[in-house]
Amino acid sequence: MHSKAHHILDAIERQALDLGHQNQGIISRAHGFLPSSEPLLQLPAHYKMWDDLAAATPELMRSLRYRSALDNMPVLDVDPILLPDKYLHRAAILLGFLAHGYARADKDFVPQEDLPKSILMPWATVCERLHRPFPVMTYFDLVAYNWKFKNAASTERTVENMELLFPIFDNTEERMLYLTQTEMLFRSAPIIGLVTEIYDRMLLEEDERISHLLKEITACMNQLTKVSFQKITSSKNSPHRMDPVVFAKTMMSFAVPIKTGIPGPSGAAFPTFHLLDIAFGREKYNSQLGMEALKIRSVFPPAILSYFESLESHTINEYVEKRNNEVLTAALNEFVDAYSGPEGFLANHRKKIYGFLQTAFQVGRSETIGGYSGKGADHTEWRIVHQHLEDARKERKTKGS
Repeated sequence: MHSKAHHILDAIERQALDLGHQNQGIISRAHGFLPSSEPLLQLPAHYKMWDDLAAATPELMRSLRYRSALDNMPVLDVDPILLPDKYLHRAAILLGFLAHGYARADKDFVPQEDLPKSILMPWATVCERLHRPFPVMTYFDLVAYNWKFKNAASTERTVENMELLFPIFDNTEERMLYLTQTEMLFRSAPIIGLVTEIYDRMLLEEDERISHLLKEITACMNQLTKVSFQKITSSKNSPHRMDPVVFAKTMMSFAVPIKTGIPGPSGAAFPTFHLLDIAFGREKYNSQLGMEALKIRSVFPPAILSYFESLESHTINEYVEKRNNEVLTAALNEFVDAYSGPEGFLANHRKKIYGFLQTAFQVGRSETIGGYSGKGADHTEWRIVHQHLEDARKERKTKGS
């Protein structure tokens, strides 16, 4: 006996295999929210100009020649004959990066509607073909698809074994912020299969097996907190050290939406946490970050939304509460502690980014991807962000905790 979630996920994986791409949504048991195949390294020859511009971006940015290089670019057609479906994810991230790079390459900001037609027109078509409601750079572009292996002999998607597919500034701060999140998607990939099996086992009332699966999810969560997330640090003794000032003054404004009202690819878009919030029955999204998460979720790809919908009718928390099984309840509580407890991932995240945001606003950063704005040493915006992160963590507390 299999759950609705099981059947939906099977159908998604079969469709991706049959079509030869994951344009309906990057999701699978084997790779989680990372693409099943390594991201493509080039587009068809017709689009060599785009690939060349992407490769030259860091130097063009440093020399303040970025806009002038793109101003001379012709409008390229992106119909399915010239740009087959399998290339859409690479085209989407490349065009999104060209758009954001052009908008922010100089002091005078250029809003999305004023971008050159050579960027905006193909970007709009590519996003439409990827079932996006409008031209937008998503978390799947910025993090899930923005990597390549350093060592092709290894399939470990870790910071040490990856490089950025499309560096903009080509500095340590950029690599660490994005690739650490890519690694987190890699380490949390088993959670999709684990959650799906829990839904199967709930139909059979196999509490012992469910307890074991919950412990495995908790182990994944601990890997995110204690391994991957620790690589984001300003410590001078760390080989992964990120300079908070460089972090603030270069890439951290790059992904801020360039059109008003468009959701940004902030940490609130991390798809694994959307999965966990739905499966474990998060009921409140009243905080500012909670509302932002729902806004971001609304533009997730259709396959992912279909899978999420299959989890909503009965949640893991509801099942555990009804079973009144001490071992099962203990396993749920362990997960809650690891995810949203006072020493769990969300609490660690809040504490770690506090210092980065404080420095960022002090040195003149005016906005965050999540929509916060402010500047100056006496500004309290980072404290507001800090409190909103805590509010969002508490919204995830469950009856089983």
